[in-house]
Amino acid sequence: MDIRKVKTNTTISVIFIFLLCFILGIIRWINIFNENVFVITKEINSHITNFTISLMLCTLIGYLLLCYRKKYWIIVIVGLVLISINLIYETIFPFINTVDLIDAVYGVVGVIISLIYLLFINKKGFDN
Repeated sequence: MDIRKVKTNTTISVIFIFLLCFILGIIRWINIFNENVFVITKEINSHITNFTISLMLCTLIGYLLLCYRKKYWIIVIVGLVLISINLIYETIFPFINTVDLIDAVYGVVGVIISLIYLLFINKKGFDN
């Protein structure tokens, strides 16, 4: 298989995104034990998990696809599938999850940020 050569800055940025999501997740879970610890506001804190999971999942899948020279439009399709799954899970399956449209919006925002990031690294993040 033909794998693209990743620039060092790209690798650092991917690690940074995952580290940031990990830190946001830790802050969210610390909040369970201490309600005075939260991400920016308590409202954001209650939905940050969906944002970070969506951001990390889309970034990971998209990054791997880009490394294997797949076209960006395939990543957009992956993003649309993730958005669809997120919306369906947060609105139609109340027996698995509490219906929460705001949580779905946070997930959609995570995917959109990831798609913008992946578009940038598709253009500038690899040595061709």
